[in-house]
Amino acid sequence: MDSPLPEPGAQARAASRALLERIGPAVVITHSQGGLMGWLAAVKSGNVRSIVAYEPFVSCFPEGDEPSLPPLSDGSIAPVTDVISLAEFAKLASIPIQIVWGDNIPRDPFPAPATDVWRLAAMASRKFVDLINRRGGDAAIVELPSVGIRGN
Repeated sequence: MDSPLPEPGAQARAASRALLERIGPAVVITHSQGGLMGWLAAVKSGNVRSIVAYEPFVSCFPEGDEPSLPPLSDGSIAPVTDVISLAEFAKLASIPIQIVWGDNIPRDPFPAPATDVWRLAAMASRKFVDLINRRGGDAAIVELPSVGIRGN
C-alpha cells in the first residue's frame, strides 16, 4: 500500500522550525521561493524576531482576505499567494518585515510569462505589506532603484 505523499516543502519547513528551536531568536533572511519558508517559519516558531525577504515569490494572506490579482500576460494564473489562518497572519503582523525588490521587475504585463510572474509577485507583496500594516504590523518594501541602486 502506498503511503500518501508529504505536503510539498513539509520537510524544509520542519527543518527550519527545528533549526530555530535549536539556535533561538533570529532574524530570518529569505530569497525568492524561500520567502514562503520564512513566512511559514515565523508562524510556526516564536523565535523569528524579524524577516528580511529578497524578492519573495509567494506572499501569505489570511483566509478570506486573499487579494485579487490580474492574470499573467498569457491569461494564466500565477501561484504567488498562499493562504494561512487569521491567527497565523497575526503572528506575521507581530514582527518587523522588510521586503526588498531589485530592478527589472515589470510594472506592466510582459509577454514572457516567466518574467511576467515577477510583476504579480511584487504586486502581491505590496498588498501583503499593506495588509500587515493595516493590522498593526511594521512592514516595508524597499525598491532598490528608488534608493539609487540599480543592476540587480
